[in-house]
Amino acid sequence: MWLRAESRLEFYKDLVGEKCVEEDYQYYLRDIPGSSFEDFIDYLVKEEEIDGEFTLHNDDGTKVKKTIREFLEEVSEVPSYFACEDH
Repeated sequence: MWLRAESRLEFYKDLVGEKCVEEDYQYYLRDIPGSSFEDFIDYLVKEEEIDGEFTLHNDDGTKVKKTIREFLEEVSEVPSYFACEDH
């Protein structure tokens, strides 16, 4: 899944809620003791290059291959995040 967000942490907070972020971090520390919070966020959310390609699946069933840059240049308002997955 590819996501667009202001930051990886902000996306994850929006997705699961601020309280769950801390709970998830504590679970992560049980599996990998001594890890930093940044390690935890790096594990959960991977950054992609702006020129990375993806396939956008439109509501009408059409598929369009674009780079992340092309997609963002075409939208009038940048969403807080978007997600897509190639099938």
